[in-house]
Amino acid sequence: MAAKFTVDGSDVTVCLEYTAPIAKAQDVIGDAAHYLYDHGKGDHGTDEEPTTFDDLSNQDKLDLVDAHVKQVILDLSNAYMINVAKEAARVAAESDIAETHDLG
Repeated sequence: MAAKFTVDGSDVTVCLEYTAPIAKAQDVIGDAAHYLYDHGKGDHGTDEEPTTFDDLSNQDKLDLVDAHVKQVILDLSNAYMINVAKEAARVAAESDIAETHDLG
């Protein structure tokens, strides 16, 4: 996997790039997109005009997987920040409890 940051002034582009034979890449992305689609992700159309997985283009499938990867990255970051905040709160609470519950 080739992952890199490209800085442009105050912005950065995050690039996650994978190289594989065309057929293999399309199979892997297609399978991943199909899983996501089957689990409610992506545009399913309307009751009057439903969209099936077979209606999706290769780009639609790639966009579906890309959106999921981005969401996973954000979820991981948020989970980490929540854990940091919980630990800081726990340490502060233990200190407060120790001070207020001293029978010495």
